[in-house]
Amino acid sequence: MNNLLLIAFLDVKESVRAKWFMVYTIVFGGLIALFFIAGVTESQVMGFSGLSRLLLMYIQVTIVILPIFILVTTVRSISGDRDNHILEYMLSFPISLWQYYWGKIIGRFATVFLPVFVAMILALIIGLFKGANIPWSIFLLYSGLLFALSSSFLGIAFLISSIVKSSEVALGLSFFVWIFLLAFIDIALISLMMQNRLNEELIIGISLI
Repeated sequence: MNNLLLIAFLDVKESVRAKWFMVYTIVFGGLIALFFIAGVTESQVMGFSGLSRLLLMYIQVTIVILPIFILVTTVRSISGDRDNHILEYMLSFPISLWQYYWGKIIGRFATVFLPVFVAMILALIIGLFKGANIPWSIFLLYSGLLFALSSSFLGIAFLISSIVKSSEVALGLSFFVWIFLLAFIDIALISLMMQNRLNEELIIGISLI
């Protein structure tokens, strides 16, 4: 257990020192600030207003941006360690392979999930100071969606980086997976919904999966 936490800590430390983490944090924190500056909380669309409207826009943007951030930054994790012979060096210590993998997963999950989650908490805090009503049910729902989204794409990224030997091939494959899952599938589902070939509830269920 100590080795697992040590690997997780080292991965978090490495990620925080990297430039991508700073950009990643600024992007999602900046989204919240931009939405408040743009007066999103003052508008109403399809029954969503106030913080509900802001969180809705935030989750819509996050669903598109978060997966590619996770894939690009994570997919080179294992393959990069293998190319740089860091994996062999780490396993030369009394560390099992499962401790190495799960330590990397826990550490990387913390670095990709916490910034987007903290950004939502920041939105709630600002909303409290502005006297807005806090949509706790929507907040909990979106938190669960972000957790599931982060876990899913993190698992896909580690699968790619574990199977593919070359970092460049792994990076290209991650782009293909992102485009396929977010573009082609959504377009296909929307076309099916517009043509009424399948039940709408079934299409929504498939999109959530």
